[in-house]
Amino acid sequence: MSLIHGRSPRRIVFAILLVSVWTPLRPAHAAGEWPSRTLADGTPLRVPDGVSGVAISADGRWVATSSFAKRVYVWRFGDGRLWKVIPCASQRPSVAFTPNSRTLAIEVAPGEIGLFDPSSGRAIRSIDGQGPFRVSTDGVTLIGQLADGAPAVWQLPSGKLVYAYASPKTASQPGSPAERPSLSGSGQITTAAVSVLPDGRRTLSLVRRSAGRHVVRSGDEVIGQTSYEEILELRNLSGGPPLRSWSLGTRVVDEHGSADLSVSMDSEGHQLLFRPGTGAFFHLDFRKEAAPRALRSVAMKKAAIFPDGRKLLAWDRDTISVIDLAGDRPIWTEKAPAGSSFLVPTISSDGKRVTVAVQASGAMVLDASSGHRLFESAGAIADVAANRTGDRIVLCERYSCSFRDLATIPHRSGVTPRARGGN
Repeated sequence: MSLIHGRSPRRIVFAILLVSVWTPLRPAHAAGEWPSRTLADGTPLRVPDGVSGVAISADGRWVATSSFAKRVYVWRFGDGRLWKVIPCASQRPSVAFTPNSRTLAIEVAPGEIGLFDPSSGRAIRSIDGQGPFRVSTDGVTLIGQLADGAPAVWQLPSGKLVYAYASPKTASQPGSPAERPSLSGSGQITTAAVSVLPDGRRTLSLVRRSAGRHVVRSGDEVIGQTSYEEILELRNLSGGPPLRSWSLGTRVVDEHGSADLSVSMDSEGHQLLFRPGTGAFFHLDFRKEAAPRALRSVAMKKAAIFPDGRKLLAWDRDTISVIDLAGDRPIWTEKAPAGSSFLVPTISSDGKRVTVAVQASGAMVLDASSGHRLFESAGAIADVAANRTGDRIVLCERYSCSFRDLATIPHRSGVTPRARGGN
């Protein structure tokens, strides 16, 4: 069996245990732990081990919740019944479904990702990798990390490793000077950050060339800073010279500061939203020769582009805003209730709905175009997940989850956002 082939004795024992436990379960009505329920009533399902994460399949049939007790529970959305229990060696295992809803990826152990069929319970295989991970937009690859934190990509469902970034910390800097005509000069060249694009086929790298060193004194503390020319490079996973390169200018960076490169892409793979480190968000259209455009209206810390590439969703702890990408202006803004904060929002694949949990207050589903609140739920929500179309949602508190089908709830078109943008 591919799940255990070529593994160490520890993993063989773990895999046998995993396969033996992965069996259909019946709700324990007598104990009151897994009550049967109807879809419309939203009765909470008690999760004794607690909920550390949740995912729902794109078709809305399956729900996976990870627990604090090294277990993953798989539920049927239609009737709320517990379907499977998967033991894990990870304390808070990451979970994700593929876009076709046929495969569930779970971080079953430190450095090991397991692939499962949620409907049959069949363990497909394991992958030497770790979270956080996500499935590419086409469902062909799994994007995650190796044990040293380097970005990696595996082919699905074979589990074949198709890309592993050679980290500058442990290997020589990839890319000869001939491959980087845009980086002319004698300064040292380093790769500050690498991110695999959501399409699972290309990488985006933030490359820096040192242009001078500065020493800044803050009281008795001496901080070394270096000015860098920052270059953005687009590459194929297969390697070779950059497909395209863009200069982001020169800026001063703390020598001990960490670099990050957050990316988001539209469904067609033409437009990219990225943020190098803690700087501004940039918008890039691969169909045009123009350089990346800095977005001035995005003051929040995180953002994601809509599937149609026309809008973007920006958020921080107390504000959510939908911004018109062409005009670089807010369309609507939603403020969190006093004393509450937003968790990470999600955009439905058709771009029509935004689902977000309001910590210690509830959750809401917003119309992406107008900001009207289509659904609201009270409670100490810790996490929320929505299916492909955003009409089936899972609301999780620390020790319970409830399933709601928005098709059974009256449309609330008259509820408007608390704050409007652009006024």
